[in-house]
Amino acid sequence: MSAEGFSIPRIGRFIKENALLLSLVPIMIVGGTLVHEFAHYVSVKAEGGTVMSVDLFPSRGDFRLGEVRWLPQGDENRPLIAMAPTVVWTTMALGTAGVARWILAPDTSSRIALMIGFFLPIADASLGASGLFCHASASDWSIAFRGHEPVIAVLFALYVTLFGEIGLRLFRRCWGPDVLSPWEYTALYVVALALPWLRQLF
Repeated sequence: MSAEGFSIPRIGRFIKENALLLSLVPIMIVGGTLVHEFAHYVSVKAEGGTVMSVDLFPSRGDFRLGEVRWLPQGDENRPLIAMAPTVVWTTMALGTAGVARWILAPDTSSRIALMIGFFLPIADASLGASGLFCHASASDWSIAFRGHEPVIAVLFALYVTLFGEIGLRLFRRCWGPDVLSPWEYTALYVVALALPWLRQLF
């Protein structure tokens, strides 16, 4: 039987029952940072640019988890290099969805795989969007899309909606249909997308 309606206690129970799994999120973020910066590094090299420095962890007074400082071979290559992580993460999310029937099951390992292979990539895209819409000039999406915010806002809304719908199907494959209702899943999905925007406060 599928869960219906919206219940705060049910959401609380889900979080409590999955507390150990959710405690792995910081480790996933560190791993995600490595993938993100490696994508920049590879794209800079592939485009013939120059890598000036690679910082994988935040310095004192700097909340950024990682940064690759680079110079492109030409300005036309800037958007390609800036968007490399989003391309990598989106490809990973689509790949996870594509093989879900064969690799995902209602067990802990599948739930971890879903968080890393699907929801972490979408959170990284949300982080990129936050840089653009909060006017962080050095952020990836700002470098790629500055001046096109209205169009990107529509495309980003479609992006998160599409992946949200796919994510619900994958979530139910891993946790079952009776754990959270679509409304409750959506609430947690929106929170997960909103958390990366807190970075713009620091």
